[in-house]
Amino acid sequence: MDCHTEEEVHGDGNTYPSMQESGVFKVSCSNAGCHQNVLEKPGKGDAASEKVSQQAKKFHKKHLDTVDCSACHVESVLACDTMSCQDCHMPKTTAKVSNRPMWLGTKEGFAKHHLVGANTVMLTLLRDNAAALDVNSSNLDLGINRARDMLQSAATVEIVSASVNNGQLEARVRVENNSGHKAPTSYPSRRMWLHFKVTDSNNNVVFESGPIADDGSIAGVDDAVDQTAFEPHYNVINSAGQVQVYEAIMGDSDGIITYTLLRGAQYLKDNRLTPKGFDKLNVSSDVEVHGLAVDDTDFNLGSDEVTYQYQIDVNKFPGDLNVSVSLNYQTIAHGFLQDLYRDVQLEQVQTFKAMYDAQSLKHEEIANAQTTVVSDGGGTPPPAVEPPAVAQPTVNLTASPSSVARGGSVTLSWSSADASSCMAFDNWSGLKATSGSQTITLNGPATFTLSCSGDSGSASDTVSYQARGRRWLNLR
Repeated sequence: MDCHTEEEVHGDGNTYPSMQESGVFKVSCSNAGCHQNVLEKPGKGDAASEKVSQQAKKFHKKHLDTVDCSACHVESVLACDTMSCQDCHMPKTTAKVSNRPMWLGTKEGFAKHHLVGANTVMLTLLRDNAAALDVNSSNLDLGINRARDMLQSAATVEIVSASVNNGQLEARVRVENNSGHKAPTSYPSRRMWLHFKVTDSNNNVVFESGPIADDGSIAGVDDAVDQTAFEPHYNVINSAGQVQVYEAIMGDSDGIITYTLLRGAQYLKDNRLTPKGFDKLNVSSDVEVHGLAVDDTDFNLGSDEVTYQYQIDVNKFPGDLNVSVSLNYQTIAHGFLQDLYRDVQLEQVQTFKAMYDAQSLKHEEIANAQTTVVSDGGGTPPPAVEPPAVAQPTVNLTASPSSVARGGSVTLSWSSADASSCMAFDNWSGLKATSGSQTITLNGPATFTLSCSGDSGSASDTVSYQARGRRWLNLR
């Protein structure tokens, strides 16, 4: 080893609770003659800073494939600076490992093999459909409670300030990640979001961002009405159609949203809460932040701050205002479900859909906060404005010829109005332009459905070919 001694690499032979405990590593990254000044922040524009920057790049390149980024860049989230994955997911116990021999004492640091996750939704589905799914576990409720406890320790939310000045409500909300990884983590169907709500003394809703519907969709979030769109990251929210959603959105090689891991080639958005010590400006491209959160200065180092602004109608809502916010978690985002349901003809998908739709639990609340503010009675009530009429989307799908032999080709043609995107279903699939045509070979009866979405909803049209004898197919 040219750079480090055996003890520096393999340790001193002692057991430590965590690799981050003081004394585990005997080497300093900034030893003279080795990584000197590599921890200084470059970017001042002078020659000395540029030299440090080049040196940092040199040693990053040297260790990038062999040392995890967290070894240098991520601080522990525990005050004692000793943290590992097991600390959260496998809690310690003082129970005896064995009761033989009788004088055996307790073992320090022994971990319970709970392997706790955060998926209460699927555990509930397994519990409620145990007979149909051949599940014979008797302690699923225990697993659900442990997972819920894990979730509720993962993050916190607070209302930093809330006031009404000259009729305008302004509230600053801060979210903090307490876990040692991005939150939410793992499979990209998971998301967290803020549900912000303002009510008057009679519990009338004054303003609301992020309420969830019974089907698991979130009002105002783009994927609730359009699978080809996603909700951007916000620094300021001032309308009910804006919701702060922490999530990872995958894109394929063409930059189009995909819900299939094998097609994921890039992130179109990744504003999941980073762990404490994670500096978005100094991490590798594998774990970097994507989307508008990159330019949000208070989204970094394990926390985010969102400002809500809304002009209060002081004549309609005088007096005290109740402000509440909750940080919520969802195992399966609405867009992922709709993508799965495109294959609803499959028995497995039908079974899952029936079980999921029948289940009331579709999200978990991680944390919440409330406060009360007094309206100052100032400002000018917003004038009553009739919302502009928005035309409903329309779509027209045709097929020709009206009769074709098996193995022959047919042409599908379509047009739409007041639509921004179209999606094909049944015997064809994928994102389509709002107008166009496509030639398809028919080997048997087939149905083609096209659904087009716009700002005010969606519309669909369907054509089908049915068998006429053993050879011919007729347009129905």
